[in-house]
Amino acid sequence: MNNLSIFCEGVTDQLFLADCLEFFYGFKFERNFDPKKIKIFNKSRKIEIIDVGGCTKLSNDLYLNQLKDNIEYGIRNVVIFDADTTGKTNGNKGFKACTQKLNNIKKN
Repeated sequence: MNNLSIFCEGVTDQLFLADCLEFFYGFKFERNFDPKKIKIFNKSRKIEIIDVGGCTKLSNDLYLNQLKDNIEYGIRNVVIFDADTTGKTNGNKGFKACTQKLNNIKKN
């Protein structure tokens, strides 16, 4: 069972976070490449980095249930989404909008 689940927007974020944790903290992550998903985890520290497939997908029942189940089992959830910029037509449209989106998910 995991101690920590890190949810991020996409595969590149998932790989970047694993690389950063390896470089800065010496954690070693295993990367299992599947045609549909990449599974990245650290067995000794029980950390999993999960790609949710975009900022709007975290509110999908699959991920909401996983977040709730993690809480029940004492697993910490961390959500790392980039805020993008307010001028973009996609993404989270800035820090304030991203924070509001995550707070709405948290309330529900």
